[in-house]
Amino acid sequence: MIRHSISVRNLIEFVYSAGDIDNRYTSVLRAKDGIVAHQYVQKGYGAGAKAEVSVSYTDVFDDVELILSGRIDGLFIDTDNKVTIDEIKSTSKDIIELEAPADIHLLQVKFYAFMYAYENSVEQISVMITYINPLDKTTKIFNFTYDIPKLQKEVIDVILLYLDYLRKINFIKQNKDESINNLSFPFTFRKGQRNIVKNVYKTLTENKNLFLHAPTGSGKTLSVLFPSLKYIAGKDVKIFYLSSKGTQKNAAAEAVSILANNGLCVKTVIIDAKEKVCPNDKVSCNPEDCEYARGYYDKIKEIIYKLLQSNDMITREVLAAYAEEHKVCPFELSLDISLFCDIIICDY
Repeated sequence: MIRHSISVRNLIEFVYSAGDIDNRYTSVLRAKDGIVAHQYVQKGYGAGAKAEVSVSYTDVFDDVELILSGRIDGLFIDTDNKVTIDEIKSTSKDIIELEAPADIHLLQVKFYAFMYAYENSVEQISVMITYINPLDKTTKIFNFTYDIPKLQKEVIDVILLYLDYLRKINFIKQNKDESINNLSFPFTFRKGQRNIVKNVYKTLTENKNLFLHAPTGSGKTLSVLFPSLKYIAGKDVKIFYLSSKGTQKNAAAEAVSILANNGLCVKTVIIDAKEKVCPNDKVSCNPEDCEYARGYYDKIKEIIYKLLQSNDMITREVLAAYAEEHKVCPFELSLDISLFCDIIICDY
């Protein structure tokens, strides 16, 4: 049985994203401004409304147990128990010119509506998509009402598309758990290493935090990575190794390679900053200025499959080679492939 967790947004964007990378419709300030814009809309909801409501949905589809998660921007329940869910989207476009919501935005709120209805036994539900321009705070709202059976069919159809791809990826990774279970520590334990391994594993199983201070050359990386791998066997979780220096990322990659030479079969990606991996002289992520942005989303699924099929350690050099061969952005490729990797080594 495959057990897989993913957010609604990540699932929908992976299945339905198409066309080019184009940052001309976003900005550096968008994330910060988007938060402020969301809060501006939410403050106007009035008494009784709820903001940032978590929802989840778990179901078994043949050999896959899927755990979906998401967060509703706004939830309204009136005196007649009519439920309305709001999804807020910030945009730099002229609000007046918007004639309909983007399909991907509407699908996202449909998922949230179905998940809420499933959890709360609601037979009919209304949704609204609120577009807001963060600069002038102008808004436009689109409203829809759905019967749950019809909504459920649409949601399940999208899920099945994603699961078809997931099964292909999982076939490539089928030896992961067995290789972890059979893995032994590759060296004779140095002084203190065995104690570190035990405490890291204990901390993970108890869902606590561990602060470790040890000198250079004491084997910290392997002592932390080895029990972390033992912990993730049979679980749908990832290991994130965060570093502030490139040399520390190299040390983590070397530790994974040592374990791989001892039988470990996992997928690892090293993520570097966009400015460091961009093949152009100037970072300009749009199809007019960058050939690696053109048609990126039309090509990426097949590239991810091929890359995972041929590589366990996905380094900057591996990403650059695939990016050059297929004319796709190496930075975005590293982010997208991380969804299917077991170890992610990156900056913090």
